[in-house]
Amino acid sequence: MVVLLYDPPTLRLVLDEMVLKGGVELLLHSTVVGVRREGGRLTSVKVCTKSGPLELEGKVFVDATGDADVSSLAGVPVEKAEVLQAGSMMFRVSGVRTEEVIPLLLSGELRERMREAVASGEYDLPREDGNLIPLPREGNFVVGFSRVPVDGTDVRSLTRAELEGRRQVRECLRFLRERIPGFENAYLSEIAFHVGVRETRRIRGRHVLTEEEVLSGARFPDPVARGAWPIERHLPHSRTTELRTLEGDSWYQIPYRCCLPLGVENLLVGGRCLSTTSAAQASTRVMAPSMATGQACGTAAALCALQGLPAPELPHEELRRELERGGALL
Repeated sequence: MVVLLYDPPTLRLVLDEMVLKGGVELLLHSTVVGVRREGGRLTSVKVCTKSGPLELEGKVFVDATGDADVSSLAGVPVEKAEVLQAGSMMFRVSGVRTEEVIPLLLSGELRERMREAVASGEYDLPREDGNLIPLPREGNFVVGFSRVPVDGTDVRSLTRAELEGRRQVRECLRFLRERIPGFENAYLSEIAFHVGVRETRRIRGRHVLTEEEVLSGARFPDPVARGAWPIERHLPHSRTTELRTLEGDSWYQIPYRCCLPLGVENLLVGGRCLSTTSAAQASTRVMAPSMATGQACGTAAALCALQGLPAPELPHEELRRELERGGALL
């Protein structure tokens, strides 16, 4: 398993440039609030914007909302676990003496100090197994210590989670300054703009990826992406994280059918709302599989629009050829 470190502000600039060079017409500050459906096809999505309501027509649609918003509005069968994974409020600190911190991460001493701090009763840390992620810029770390119950489809729940998440940031920073060498003069340089939501709705598609398929490294005849991340579950009101790794040095495939919702022939779904079980989603939800299935859905949508094909009828050999041409690992 490989983890790639990046500088978030620089990534934003690079992604903007990539999208604009690709000729994409962006509409930021827009929220999908409705759809128009004729039989088994979507004809448009209704969007609320700062300029007022818009209705956007299309031949093929991709639901990459993370919460299956378009799918739910279109009447696609969706599921939501009774107990949703908790969210996180990530934050960045600067002014850290990195050379003193890295040994604590490698030895596991950081988490031992977190457990001791919780047991002492002096700190209200939401986790005992948090992460400190060094950034390419010297002295900067992303801190993954928070844990907040949240339903990302409920505006009141999101509001409570963001307020609680920011409260946790202050307590976590106090712990770092007082208990972790190298953080004595650290300062808060950024808090995430939005609470990190791990799980909400999942579509019911033509295949439902299971935890057994994830853990065993399953292969399929119609792959569009790979996954290798453990099943990583952050349960609310727990200070620890459930981790189940794949068998051996393995990886699994995500089939195209997981991107095909039932009942709508010109809609594709990518990202964390794929057709999976709740446990399998704890692996597929992370960034690499989400980006890979997004690439697959975008490629499939373009091919279907050009050829006038329903998404389920797109030949997989053609989709695979285009994905591999774009550098996808299948």
